[in-house]
Amino acid sequence: MAEEQNLEVKTIAVVGGVSGIQPHSVIEALLSLKSDPKNECNFKIRALTRDAYKPDAQKLRHRGVEVIESNSLDKLSLLQAFQDCWGVFGYTSPFLNHNIFDKNHQSLQNEIQQGINIIDAAIECKVSYFVFGSTSILRHETKDEVEKYLLSKEKEFKQGIFIIRPLWFMDNIDKFISIDHGYFSLSIPNNYKLQWISFHDVAMITAQSFCQYQQFSKIKILNIASQELSMDEIASILSKESKEKVIYKQNKFYNRLLSKLSKKSNSEMSLIFDNYENDKKYEANIKQCHELFPNLQTFEQYAQYHFHGKDFGNYHDWYNQYIQNIGITSMVGATIGLTAWYLFKHS
Repeated sequence: MAEEQNLEVKTIAVVGGVSGIQPHSVIEALLSLKSDPKNECNFKIRALTRDAYKPDAQKLRHRGVEVIESNSLDKLSLLQAFQDCWGVFGYTSPFLNHNIFDKNHQSLQNEIQQGINIIDAAIECKVSYFVFGSTSILRHETKDEVEKYLLSKEKEFKQGIFIIRPLWFMDNIDKFISIDHGYFSLSIPNNYKLQWISFHDVAMITAQSFCQYQQFSKIKILNIASQELSMDEIASILSKESKEKVIYKQNKFYNRLLSKLSKKSNSEMSLIFDNYENDKKYEANIKQCHELFPNLQTFEQYAQYHFHGKDFGNYHDWYNQYIQNIGITSMVGATIGLTAWYLFKHS
């Protein structure tokens, strides 16, 4: 089988492979596999993007990646992009004009339609193997619909399908969840445990699924995480690696309102983490994940690589108290203002 694979060059198309974080990570992982002499899978990478002339697309071209302009909401463009493809990594974006707050009907339907278009185009182009990059976190309801549609079309793919569902990304820490003065805050209770995984590991598993499709198509659906940690435990690990102690405190209601107006924390990520209980539906079997993939990173390993010696600033309790006082003042002011407006309108 290895000899047969070496003779056949398989084209793998990655939807959104230039601008999307997850699909771009998959391309990086595929490139890493291509450069590995131990790899027995011979393939060519094709990245799909809305703008084939952006600098990131040019960089991928220089590294041997074929870049094709395509739009997931335009099925015709997908049919052209999937020509002669053996495999496809399908990725749908929940963002409408790059705004996750715009959770209107059209935004939700757009993501579902993207998934349907990608799957239908892959079937019409006789793609043999299909991988869907799902999630249990952001817009899980739209991902559910795409998954259901893919499962209903499973028999159309000769070599099968694979759905990968990552849980909470370690990479969000200090990128989208800012740590200011050694302090960060979300709506999650201090001791509530979440399941974590790194972008790198998700991408490597996705890339491996194309080389070992016989094994992965039998798994079919994988909820993937490497470790279960509370926010207090995350803060403790960060404290060991960074220059100063890192503190986590659960957001109060007024702090969550304030975060939308403040640069203290990223309000978009706060919105995502407000829905932290959604992941219970898709909990990963962490022991099984480590048995399947022994090299999964723990957060300790991730932090050692990314945060060793990092200066998050020195935590001061007066800083947190100052933020809370502003929050209380803002809430009182808003309540007085709304009450005055109501009395004026109904007097």
